[in-house]
Amino acid sequence: MGAISRFDLGRIVNQFGANAYIETGVGMGVNLTHAAHFFAHASGCEANRDVHNRYLVRPETESVRRCVSQMQSTAFLLGLPDEPAPLRPLLFLNAHRVNSPDAGAAPGSHSLPDFPLAQDLAVLLTKPWVDEAMIVIDAARLYQDAECFGGAAPESSRPSPLLRREVSTLLEQFANTHRLDLLPHDDAYLVLLPWSWDVGAWDLALVRRGDRYTRSSLQPGVAGATSISMMRRVHDARFATRYFVGQGIDIGGGKDALEKFRFAFPMARSVVNYDRPGWDAQTCSNIADAEFDFLYSSHCLEHLDDPQLAFGHWLRVVRPGGWLVVDVPDEDLYEQGVFPSRFHSGHRHSFTVAKPVSWSPRSICVLDFLLGFRHQCQVHSVQRLDHVAHAVLLNKGLDLTQTPYGEAGIEIIVRKVASASAATIAAVPVPVSQLIGMV
Repeated sequence: MGAISRFDLGRIVNQFGANAYIETGVGMGVNLTHAAHFFAHASGCEANRDVHNRYLVRPETESVRRCVSQMQSTAFLLGLPDEPAPLRPLLFLNAHRVNSPDAGAAPGSHSLPDFPLAQDLAVLLTKPWVDEAMIVIDAARLYQDAECFGGAAPESSRPSPLLRREVSTLLEQFANTHRLDLLPHDDAYLVLLPWSWDVGAWDLALVRRGDRYTRSSLQPGVAGATSISMMRRVHDARFATRYFVGQGIDIGGGKDALEKFRFAFPMARSVVNYDRPGWDAQTCSNIADAEFDFLYSSHCLEHLDDPQLAFGHWLRVVRPGGWLVVDVPDEDLYEQGVFPSRFHSGHRHSFTVAKPVSWSPRSICVLDFLLGFRHQCQVHSVQRLDHVAHAVLLNKGLDLTQTPYGEAGIEIIVRKVASASAATIAAVPVPVSQLIGMV
C-alpha cells in the first residue's frame, strides 16, 4: 500500500484549505490514523470484511474506528454529500484489486468487484465539490507503464488493458479542473490537483531517505568538483567510516552526484540526489526534520540567496549526531579576483576561509559564518582545497573545477549536536574574532 504520509499534509491543510480526508480501502488504518492528526474530519471505507474486523481490534485505530464503514468504495463515495461547499477534501483512492493480497485479503475470499477505481472516478465526476478536491490514486503502477521506486507491477496483478483505457478516459475528464501528475514514489501515485492551487504534486510529496529519483553512472570527462574530490576522499578513511554512513542526501548533486561514487563508501546505504526543478535547496521544505543520517553538498551554497537560512535548514534535515560535508568555491582559487563569477553567472556569493578584507562585494567569511551555528553543530574541520593550485594555473581564465587539476574550494565538515532542535537551528551573527583559535 501507499502512504499518505508521503505528502505534506500540513501544507495541504494550511495553505490550500483542505478540510477533510476521505480514503477508500482503509486496510489496517495506518493512513487514516496519520491523516487524523491533520484533518478535523476523516472517514473511509474497507470492502473486505476480514480486513475491517482486524482493523476494529487494533489499539492504534481506537480514535478513528467510528470513521470507517465496511462497504464497497463506489457505494461509499455515492453516499458522500452532494452540496458543493464547504467540502474541500483530500481523497486517497485504492487502485488495487479488492481481493488481491496487496489489498489485505486472500485472493477469492469475497465476491467483490476486482478493480473499483473506474467506478469510483465516475462517481466523483458527479460531485459538485470535486473541482476543489485533491485526489491521490495509490499504486498507479497498476495503470501506468512508468518507472517507480517499487519497480514494475507484475502483469498478473494489473487490470485488463480495457479497464486501464477506461480509467485513462475518466482521468481526461478532469483536465479542465485539475492537473495530473505521475509520481514515481513508492508504487507510484497519480495525483489530481485543482488548477486553482497553482502547485504541482512534486512540491507536495516529501523526500525520504532511500528515494531514488535519478540513476547516476560514471561518464567520461570531469563532471565537477565531486568527481575531482574522489581520489582525495577514498584515501581518507573518515569519509567511508564516519561521514558517509547510513542514509544520506546530496543537495544540488546534478550530474556530479555523490550517489554514483557510493561504491567507494560501502557504509552509505543510499544518497538521495536532491536536485530537481521546483525543489528549494534553501528551505528543503519537502524534507522532514532529522530525515537523513548525513548531508553532502558540493558547490551549491553559493547559488542561494540566503546561505545562512539554507545551512540552518540543512542542519534541520540531518539527525542529531549526523554529519554535514559542504564544499564551496574559494573566491581566490575559483573566481580569481572577478565577481560576478566569469565561470558561473549563477553564483550569488563568494567564500573565503578568513581574511580582513575581500575584493569580492559578496564575500562570506566561512569562520564567521560557522560561528553563527555554534549552538547547533560542532565544527570538525575547515579546509582550503588548494592541493594543486599552483601559480601557473591561477589567473589564466581557467575554471579549475572543469579540469583534473583541483577542487578550488573550501570544505566544511560539521556534526550536528544532539541538543539541536528544528526550532533552534538559526544563525546567530557573531564577530569572526571570537572564532579564531576555536576551530
